[in-house]
Amino acid sequence: MKEDLNSIVRKLRIFSGLILFVYVFTHLLNHSVNILSIPAGDYVKETYFHFLWKNPIGTVLLYGSFLTHVPLGFYDLAKRKSFKISRKEWIQIIFPILGFFLYSITSHRLSLQLEFLKKKLPMNLAFRI
Repeated sequence: MKEDLNSIVRKLRIFSGLILFVYVFTHLLNHSVNILSIPAGDYVKETYFHFLWKNPIGTVLLYGSFLTHVPLGFYDLAKRKSFKISRKEWIQIIFPILGFFLYSITSHRLSLQLEFLKKKLPMNLAFRI
């Protein structure tokens, strides 16, 4: 039975999305263990999650799924004939983009503030930048 391009793209996107979901779930699980205790979080990370994500196969799967999932999402959006999209689909499109930008902005702001603290400069300068 021969598959068409749309079904192959859909399967690739679901598989890559599942890998990204498992990574984010384990990452957030590690953060939740860190809330209980930092040594416990380090133990869980070193014992379980490094085995999963820091070996060559896990790394290739993670980066490969990211490099597959994002372009296929844009491809799926571009091949639409109309932008009459349900609310659920808009949420699926907007939230990853917002999350990426919010993460970029907050990490930049945090690194600036930490740099100002390290150099013992007044914090009001950090908020103006």
